[in-house]
Amino acid sequence: MKTSSLGTLALALLVIACGSPSEPPSEYEPGKGAVQFPLVTTSPEGKTYRLVGATFEITGTENRSLTDTGEDTLSIQLPMAMYNVEIKGDYHLEELTPNAPGKRVRSTLTSPKSVRVAVIENRSTTVQFLFRVLEPGTAEVGFSVDKGGWLIGQMEFTKVHVGGRPCSCTYMEGQSRPFAFGFESVTLTRLAPGPDGTLNLEVTTGPLTAQFGGDYLEPLHYNVGGGLSGHTMTFRLSAQPDSHSVSLAGLIANSSFGFRAGPVSPAFTGSVDSQGYPTPQAFQFDTTVELGALGWTPTSYNSKVEGRMVGTGFIPKP
Repeated sequence: MKTSSLGTLALALLVIACGSPSEPPSEYEPGKGAVQFPLVTTSPEGKTYRLVGATFEITGTENRSLTDTGEDTLSIQLPMAMYNVEIKGDYHLEELTPNAPGKRVRSTLTSPKSVRVAVIENRSTTVQFLFRVLEPGTAEVGFSVDKGGWLIGQMEFTKVHVGGRPCSCTYMEGQSRPFAFGFESVTLTRLAPGPDGTLNLEVTTGPLTAQFGGDYLEPLHYNVGGGLSGHTMTFRLSAQPDSHSVSLAGLIANSSFGFRAGPVSPAFTGSVDSQGYPTPQAFQFDTTVELGALGWTPTSYNSKVEGRMVGTGFIPKP
């Protein structure tokens, strides 16, 4: 099996600069929910970063603009609806140290500049933007707010299957959209060795924040992005016996929302523990993705569109 190394990625630290949950409003106005933008993140290594100079343009049922004024979190209540949120301005990341001014660090935005979010009544929605912090000489390591993890990359839909149940997703052939799935916690389970000796680390995420960039596509931005948010995802890292050949397997999101990804991806050179099981780590994936109607299942004869899902992820230690 051909393997690739995570060293082919830039030497960088990946940071969710906006993505940590903060306290939601104690009271919501009738018919409204909240959107919040955390601006500070602390890595497991203890480094603290702040997103500085960002303006968030919100367009939808109401058009609003939020600008960084020094708070740790920005928040606003909005009527229930889908909104587009775009990060603008002369924004950058600063590393914070006690009793010293913030030190600007080299970074680049890796997630979409513009995302679609659903505002739900009496609920707070956190918006995520991911940055790559460039630190020459460091190893490839991922970190995020509260030791959380993520999957980021691109989905490209290439083939339509017309079945007995129609789906608006069939017009998405040829469409491609960036995505970012974030989660604040994981539960890790070592499974019994497979018949071929494969050692699997099962990963169950905490509640997801699922976001897509690009022009609005209802089956993707609303059904999947809005539906998956708040739910969990389960997948596996699989290691071949007596090797460092690791692959992502069983990446399956809840198909009740019309979305399924997986089940296998090419192997990469990863890390394993003393017993040969994969450890929490950064990883690559290149797998299939399918999009169908709400309630669609892989075995049902319904219309769907399929394609490719490529990107990188990070599994934190619990």
